[in-house]
Amino acid sequence: MKSITEFKMPTPEQLRDFKRNIEGRFQLFMVLFKWDHVYRREIWITFLAFTLINYSILDLDSPYDWIALLIEGVIMWIQLGNEFSILPKEYRPHRDGISFGAKAVTSITRNRTTVGFDEILPPAAEAKLKMYNPILDKNIHKETPLCSGLLDDHLMTAKEISYKANENVANYISSVHQIRYLAIRVANKKQHTTNGEKLCLDASPMALMSKDPVSVRKTRYFDGLLTAEAFRSLIISQNLRGASEVSADLTQYYPVEEYTSKGKTQLRLKDDYYKEVSGHIGITSLIFTENRKILMLFQGAGKALDANKIALGGSGSMDFCDAKLRGREDIRKALCRSMAREVAEETGMPDKYPEIIKNTMITGFFHWMDRAGKPEFSGITKAGQIKFMNAANIDGDEILKIEEIPVEVNSLSDFKKVWKYVIDHKLNMSLSSLMALHRMTVIADYNGPKSTKTQKKIYKDFSDFLFA
Repeated sequence: MKSITEFKMPTPEQLRDFKRNIEGRFQLFMVLFKWDHVYRREIWITFLAFTLINYSILDLDSPYDWIALLIEGVIMWIQLGNEFSILPKEYRPHRDGISFGAKAVTSITRNRTTVGFDEILPPAAEAKLKMYNPILDKNIHKETPLCSGLLDDHLMTAKEISYKANENVANYISSVHQIRYLAIRVANKKQHTTNGEKLCLDASPMALMSKDPVSVRKTRYFDGLLTAEAFRSLIISQNLRGASEVSADLTQYYPVEEYTSKGKTQLRLKDDYYKEVSGHIGITSLIFTENRKILMLFQGAGKALDANKIALGGSGSMDFCDAKLRGREDIRKALCRSMAREVAEETGMPDKYPEIIKNTMITGFFHWMDRAGKPEFSGITKAGQIKFMNAANIDGDEILKIEEIPVEVNSLSDFKKVWKYVIDHKLNMSLSSLMALHRMTVIADYNGPKSTKTQKKIYKDFSDFLFA
């Protein structure tokens, strides 16, 4: 046993993590209390039993009070179980000595057939966008993106892409297995998961090409775990011999439909997939440093997604507060605010936010197919007057260290050299950063003889933005 002189006060980081763990568990309780009517009834029974126990303790003056106390204790034990958890038994990540865990996979199961995410087609409603996978069969990344040159160019040239936001929140819980998956993720002490308010694209990306406002709405981070993350996962349990086995296959909820062409049947995303999945909007902005290089941020195990991978800039998701509920605004302004916030947070420069947002530009979009078509926007942030490499206050929880890719970018064609460095060195890159960098290589080719007037304008305007 340690003496009192050996006791060490917890660090600010440990106190922060403890606070996040408590907050995440309370928010899990609130989600279940809101949506699960049976659970709500069980909680009221538990609360009443707890109240009666306290009353009995205060009023122990006869043998009958001891009998009442014993009965109330049995009710509490039945409600909470041996683990004394407020979660119902069927939801618990630990139950009767059995532990449950989650495992992400690269394919889904349909009708006893395994289909890889790279084999799933885009929705029929998005045919005009000519979605494609730029890294297919190149052994660059295990996950699958779908992007559109038409949409990316529109994002960089359209005069206005307005949006409308609402605060309606949907209920995505349809299975006990989803709740157990959520409990597993929230109970993981390494990830400090809380249920923040996020912004969700409540429409197909085709809406970004329309003159009508794009529909977006409030969602919660847990909704993304219940859908976009859960639908690419298996729940694993230990059998009586201690071996791992599949307890539930959540990929069966992945929002796809069969499509038959020329006698061949394939799977594609449903046209209204965004109604079944809370794909809160992901954002990644490459950081172009004062040394004309791309910054690498090495992410730690505390990162809820893409832990232990390399990001090439600020990466995260849009908060609901990034949107404006009233008035007309271009969605790219909201995206830039979100990207600038992530860059400022992860480089430890919140005071530089005004300069960062001024130097941020939206460059592209892609579907993250492993996450049920999750919408992801990419951009780039140039240094301007900011000295990113002098940053001493990087996020010690999510970002462990920063370095530059040792390739100087003096023209857009040099981004191809950066891409080659990443591929040749097999950097463990997050998909969002990889796609943001890939978009740079696409723009670098917009100065060729076969380029359209629009593409040549994008090349010139982007080159002026980055190097002027």
